[in-house]
Amino acid sequence: MTATVRGRHVVLPMPNDGIALPLGVEGDLRGWAESVAHSRMDGQAYPEEIASFAEALVEATADSAERGATLAIMFAPYPRTGESGRIEVRDYVPSQGMPQIPALTEVVQWFASPIGGATDPPEVVYGELPIGPAARLRFQILADPKDKDDVDAGILKNSVFIVRPRDFDCLVVMNVTWAAGVFTDELDQLADQLAQRMQIQ
Repeated sequence: MTATVRGRHVVLPMPNDGIALPLGVEGDLRGWAESVAHSRMDGQAYPEEIASFAEALVEATADSAERGATLAIMFAPYPRTGESGRIEVRDYVPSQGMPQIPALTEVVQWFASPIGGATDPPEVVYGELPIGPAARLRFQILADPKDKDDVDAGILKNSVFIVRPRDFDCLVVMNVTWAAGVFTDELDQLADQLAQRMQIQ
């Protein structure tokens, strides 16, 4: 999986239960979604379950694109139950609006500041990844209700890696999000593994 950094690409390995979401692809994605849903679920699901998962793939793609992700992966080990988590990457390079990439500590302070729906202060750990200095933030937020009548939106867990690559003037943010209590250990470990294997090529 790749995301563009001024002619180069942020590269993440594809998790076994991951599905690459086709960000930036124009046109109707239903054919793609139905093909993926059939390949993942054929012989083990009813037609309506396949159709529901295909719709979830289309909605997830639109959701990640709306949030400005340049790379997105749906984590769905059991497609019949839908999406279990989302992996998104955003990358930033100097631009007219941001002529200089801020220091890592500044970006962490921004992410760690109060955000809508946050249920507790983030846990922040600084360290080094193979591509450069990084910080990991762990926190949870209240999920957005699916509609106005949804009073129990639930809790979402977030594992965010913010990286300042040594060899490139850019900033890379990887966010792994999942429902609290579901696949917490697996996705926590997956976030660490993906961060360790992140590359810019």
